[in-house]
Amino acid sequence: MAHGGQAGPGHADFWRATPEGQFFLLRGFQEDARGEGHEPGTTLELTTPVWRMGEILLHAASMARQFEVPDAKVVFCVRWTRIGGRTLVSHANHLWYDLEDYSARQDVFQNQITIQADQIADALPETVDQLLRPLYALFNFFDPPQAFVANELARMRDRR
Repeated sequence: MAHGGQAGPGHADFWRATPEGQFFLLRGFQEDARGEGHEPGTTLELTTPVWRMGEILLHAASMARQFEVPDAKVVFCVRWTRIGGRTLVSHANHLWYDLEDYSARQDVFQNQITIQADQIADALPETVDQLLRPLYALFNFFDPPQAFVANELARMRDRR
């Protein structure tokens, strides 16, 4: 069970780590849990990728500090599968986007960035935007405003 006793694909993480400093995380879609208001496999919450990418990049920076290699090179690869047919939604009440017509036709998305660990915190909004803007474009060319990622990361950090 996870977060408040609710189990679901967004809380069922599979982690791997190697002694060489390679990390792997596999996680399901939080939107596919029962009670989220949509049929599983049909939606992608607009804000969730921003928060997840921000969290894991900050975790990578923290790990580098703990291993005493703050200038370590972080090669960050992301891959979403089973996104074809999903529609962007936003349950965040602070967003005004009309997302009804933003559906993905492509089933898999991959992206990769390389960044020095001690630069992650300062470059977080730009880095997450670089990772996610091509993902959002798969949803009928959805182009969030420039401030969207920075605002969501600020909200994420405020809740930590």
